[in-house]
Amino acid sequence: MRLKTSFFKYIIYYIFIYIYRFFYLPIRIQQIRSKKVIKVAFVISDLGKWKTEFLFRTMLCHPRFSPVIYVEPNSFGDNQESVVLRNYLERQKYNYFELDTSKKKSDYTRPDILFCQEPYSGNIKKNFLSLYCFVPYAYHTTDAKWFIDTPMLNIAWQVYYENSLAAKNVSKIMKNKGRNCIVTGLPSSDLFYQQFLYKDPWKQQIGKKKRIIWAPHHTIFDNQFVCHSTFLEYFDTMLLLAQKYENKIQIAFKPHPVLKAKLYQIWGKEKTDIYYLKWENRDNTQLILGTYVSLFLYSDAMIHDCGSFMVEYHYTKKPVMYLVNKKFRTDELNEFGKRAFDLHYIGRNSEDIELFINNVIEGNDYMKDLRMRFYSECLLPPFGNSASNNIINSIIGYKS
Repeated sequence: MRLKTSFFKYIIYYIFIYIYRFFYLPIRIQQIRSKKVIKVAFVISDLGKWKTEFLFRTMLCHPRFSPVIYVEPNSFGDNQESVVLRNYLERQKYNYFELDTSKKKSDYTRPDILFCQEPYSGNIKKNFLSLYCFVPYAYHTTDAKWFIDTPMLNIAWQVYYENSLAAKNVSKIMKNKGRNCIVTGLPSSDLFYQQFLYKDPWKQQIGKKKRIIWAPHHTIFDNQFVCHSTFLEYFDTMLLLAQKYENKIQIAFKPHPVLKAKLYQIWGKEKTDIYYLKWENRDNTQLILGTYVSLFLYSDAMIHDCGSFMVEYHYTKKPVMYLVNKKFRTDELNEFGKRAFDLHYIGRNSEDIELFINNVIEGNDYMKDLRMRFYSECLLPPFGNSASNNIINSIIGYKS
């Protein structure tokens, strides 16, 4: 009986997809493109993962678009990150609305297009009956089916990719064979060409010091499907190295937004809060929450174990170290991911980290030319446009 029920659900799902793709979608696309002004909603909950801000700002200045921001609750219940997000939106004077799950759908102005922050169908509590478009918050360095072949991404009108190599990889995995995959570049890359818009976020120091970012991932539990984090191995080491080289370096602690919530479960609130305060209070260290583009642009190097930063920091063309744990496997990376990873200096222990820091201080960087080549071949958006303009042209049907 269970097998028969599953079979009928399977048939119904594919009938729905067929009707949606070949009947509803073409009609709705035509309606949207014929509108004088297209309403677009950006649903966000975490500032660090909001990778469509430049697209939002570009749409604000475009006569064909009327963008708005909906803020939904932080899924990990991190109140500090929620405060950081709302304070940032208010400082930028962005028009935003709280996505209150207790309200009826009729209480909201239905947008034509909905940009979601994550590719999971369950993270939007209200069905706006809009067309979904999606910009990945992380670069496609792996071909993990659970992240790529989601219901939301399969029914989305358009899904945007950083280059043809990434689009080719995901097309092989998705149920819809990548029919909605479009190579535009990612809007997060546009921010790295706008340094004049950003203030230097680093603490002022006496004398010239090298600025190094430490960005640990949140996957600190052994039983997690993904377990990249090396935080528990090096949380003391990084503070000790900051102290040892206090006259030569600054270190900015840029933890993944979810790391603190995970540490509360292991360390407890008091120990976690004290640790974070140490980074805030020392003269040559600091804690960075929320956005990080300005931090990247004004830095000299980075040490991390975060998959999304594996590609993103290469936009700065500066030296970067990847910390690997015993569970890290390069065979989990796709071709694009392996190219990005191979341009990292690899850290397997504290001695490797200290050597990297000394090389940054001395200016030793033998991979600089290789990173420049990777940047030209894989990171520049196509068609001579910004990624955001490429996405806008794709939505309105303009051929580059």
